[in-house]
Amino acid sequence: MLQKKQEIIHLKYCIIYKRFRSSVSIVLLENSSLRRCEVRDFKKKGGKYMEVLFLEVLSKMNGVRTVSGPLHLLKGKRSSQTIQDIGLFQCDKWAAALKHVPYSRLRKVEEQLYVHNMVHTENKSAFLTEKGYNYLNKHREIMHNLQFNGRKWEWDNEAEIFWQRLSLLTQAVSHKQYKNSSYLPVYAPYEVKYYVKNILRQNNSNNLAEELFHFLNIHLKEAGEERAELFMARLSGYNYTGRTFFQLENQNAPVVLTYLEFRSIIHQMLEDLESSPAELYGLFPVKEAASQVTASAAITGKAVKEGRSLQETARFRKLKESTIEDHLVELAMHDPSFEYERFISSTILANIFEAVEKHSGERKLKDIRESLGKKVSYFHIRLALALLHKNKQGERDSG
Repeated sequence: MLQKKQEIIHLKYCIIYKRFRSSVSIVLLENSSLRRCEVRDFKKKGGKYMEVLFLEVLSKMNGVRTVSGPLHLLKGKRSSQTIQDIGLFQCDKWAAALKHVPYSRLRKVEEQLYVHNMVHTENKSAFLTEKGYNYLNKHREIMHNLQFNGRKWEWDNEAEIFWQRLSLLTQAVSHKQYKNSSYLPVYAPYEVKYYVKNILRQNNSNNLAEELFHFLNIHLKEAGEERAELFMARLSGYNYTGRTFFQLENQNAPVVLTYLEFRSIIHQMLEDLESSPAELYGLFPVKEAASQVTASAAITGKAVKEGRSLQETARFRKLKESTIEDHLVELAMHDPSFEYERFISSTILANIFEAVEKHSGERKLKDIRESLGKKVSYFHIRLALALLHKNKQGERDSG
């Protein structure tokens, strides 16, 4: 009776285990990427919180972009313009947050914002209406409470890779603890299987069970009971099958919010690599510096490092100067070795920083240029804002 009560208590806290002498046997796990049925769920449901995300990003853009600006940012479109927008409008949190949602579904969300009079357009620029701001403010708090960092963990797929490795490893360990070799592994790409096989080869399964238990126990306690239950419900193991986001949806947590809360837990786990046991280091993807910029911008960066000017680079690459300018702004934001001083003087840079500060952080290019005069180009302003974003990002990371 006492043993049964203990199992119920641990079920409540989402740590399902049984003791065999001195070892902990974990019964956890499952599911790698979004299943097809779950993608269909996102097509049909979750409109309210997708609308909130659109309005949140659009409010930050403040009339500088059309309503397609938030769409591309939330979808994670890999273009120079979108990468710049993430930095210029401080939208790192929500970058690629809806990358799993089909463009057709996002377009419908965009249409609904106009139908419900939450967005209006002036001179091709999109603005929130009073109704849009009221709707955003009503639902904003719950989104702000999410520990989500899309630019850091979703943009280059680190969160998904980590989840695939964790789910496959824990499934394998779970069945090993029960000495069961006949089971259907969760789906995972070859690269994920390779990493997991290496971890299993190099470590004793009992030790892995102990480390996985403690790793999940620590992070799920920090996440809180409700989110811990959500995370564990997504996993499968021996005699236990994980549930889809649609199955986990309830009236208070629609499917999109459920997904974002789940990914937030993964993001927090990824932030805590240093305190993780050495046996689990293989779960954490290594972020490549080159992935921070588009391939085309990287080629432009190489041409510039060889000594070419902006105009020479445009001729060399047979691209418009405006395209090269986009690349340079992207490099200024993400490439530590980029020599921005060749393209903007320290005086102009200081003047732009001062103008932004006077406008209380305002990042509307037109307003900044009008306050400085036509001697400062839009390219200079965009370059300065990219550098300002990088400086603030560095302060947050170090803090």
